Parts: sequence; structure tokens; C-alpha cells
Amino acid sequence: MKKKTTLLLIVSLLFVIFPGCNKDYSNYKSEEGYHEYISDSNSGYDDAPYFACKSSMINNEKARCYYKENSRRSGNYIITNYEDGICINKCLGDEPMDIPSEIEGKPVIKVGSYLKNDEVYPAYYDWGFCTMKIPKTVKYIEDNFYSYTGGMENMEEFTLIASIQVDTDNPYYTSKNGSLYTKDMKVMLFLGEEAYEVPSTVNKIQPIDGFKADNSFSLKIGNNVSEINAQIYGENDIPQFVIYGNRNTVAEQWAKENNVEFRELKD
Repeated sequence: MKKKTTLLLIVSLLFVIFPGCNKDYSNYKSEEGYHEYISDSNSGYDDAPYFACKSSMINNEKARCYYKENSRRSGNYIITNYEDGICINKCLGDEPMDIPSEIEGKPVIKVGSYLKNDEVYPAYYDWGFCTMKIPKTVKYIEDNFYSYTGGMENMEEFTLIASIQVDTDNPYYTSKNGSLYTKDMKVMLFLGEEAYEVPSTVNKIQPIDGFKADNSFSLKIGNNVSEINAQIYGENDIPQFVIYGNRNTVAEQWAKENNVEFRELKD
């Protein structure tokens, strides 16, 4: 009898010390900071405002409070409720995993970020080079998803998405040769390592990962492209990659302005 009484006392104390263990998350939309937390939903690109969203947790204390009070572990993920679905804030485990389409009976609609020592980290953090697989349900993707490097003292902790694959039933995105595009394939959103030619449907090249100056690759750009918004990063003053295209096109103009080697396409 004494053992049972002691056990009940321990269990009661655990509920007092860790009250969040049995928290009901069903009424999350009325939680303090919820509206601030989802305020980043349309902060991305003009053509795709749900892509490259700026995390609300960077500068909004109420959004941070919502995350701290409502984030929890579910399987191999840290998650929060977001709009009518789930945001994956952190992927756990030793190896990258495919993003599931559903967690806790709700669709996974966002790839977000998490807080560590009050600093914002991407969901894919400290996995090195990996491939990101997006299910049909995901709409929102934060701008820090593809690359993150810790401080100079933590160079071994980094993330670099090398390729993206999208479920063919996703209504917002599509992929080809590891690159990410809007569903209508008019805007390039991410340049994968396997890319060698811009599809003829694309009229705007705006890869969030830009072009790495140190990489030796070639990219064919057709006459249909009317706008290129791509940063070049790296230590080389002269980029090592080559742009192929036609004369008197946006591709040629961009290459000249950015000191990139341009070669004319031969029919």
C-alpha cells in the first residue's frame, strides 16, 4: 500500500513539474502569439509569396512565445500547428528523411525553423549535403531552408540542399533535374546541382541559392527568359561557370554584367 501511495505521489509531482506533457493543442488558433507566428505566410517572392518566407520568429517576440509554448516532438520531428496544418520546425535523426505529408492527422503544409538559444535555425540543420523531398501538401517554405553554416568555430555543422524532388501532385511546386520551380514552371526558385538547361517554359530565373562562383558547370538559357535575378557568391573574382545562350538576350546581358563567361548557342 505504501508503494502505491509513493507512486501516485511521484506521478502527481510530475504533472505539476511538467504540465505541458499533456497539453491540448486543438485550440491553438486562440493561443497568444498565434497570429504573429503565421504572419510570415505571404512574405516570400512576388510570384510565389509562400516561398522563401521570412521567419516571423526572427524579430517578433510574440511569435517566439507561440513557438516555445506550442512546439513539441512528434516522431522524428519538432512541430507546431500552422494555419490548418502542421509546420515541421526541426527534422531529428541521424540522416535526412522524406518530409511526410501528414503528422498527427493534419497535413504538413510548411517547412519552417526552430529556436536554439534564441537563434533561428532551419528545419534541415546539421545534415551536410542532402536531397529535400517535398510532398504534395507542402505550400510554405522558409528562406533559410537550403543552406546554413554555423560560425567559423562550427564549420562542421552545416546544411546544403543539393537537390529537390517534388511530388507530382503538389499544386504549388514542381521539380526537374533537382531544381525547384513554380507549378506552372515559369519561375525558377532553386538551382539544383543536376541542372544544365533552363526549361523553355521559364521566363524568370530567381534561384534562392544563386550561382556559386567556384562551381564549374554550364547552364543553357533560352530566349524565353526575360528576367534573371541571381546572386553570385564565392571567393573567386571570376566565376568558373559558363552561360550558354543567344546573342542580344537577357542571358548575354546578365553574363556580361556579372563577369560570367558567355558562349553563343549554335543551332
